Amino acid sequence: MCFEWKNRFACGHVGFKQVERCAALGSGCFGPDGTERFVEVEGPCYDCKARLLEVLDPMSVTAGGREKGDSGGKRGGIGGGGGFGGRR
Repeated sequence: MCFEWKNRFACGHVGFKQVERCAALGSGCFGPDGTERFVEVEGPCYDCKARLLEVLDPMSVTAGGREKGDSGGKRGGIGGGGGFGGRR
């Protein structure tokens, strides 16, 4: 039977790592059955790292270094010509 590998971070959060497939996948086995195995990770998860960075240096993670409230678009705001999809 297939099972999932998950990372268990030092901060206590758990995140998906990969699925380990068994030989019977597709012919009797239809994927993981909820069985999990864990890899202990000594550091914090990605979210906790980002929160820590924001506390230490707020400009390092806010909109790529732009001021808060600056959308980066020509006219500003969502759909204001900032280049986010759509045809012209």
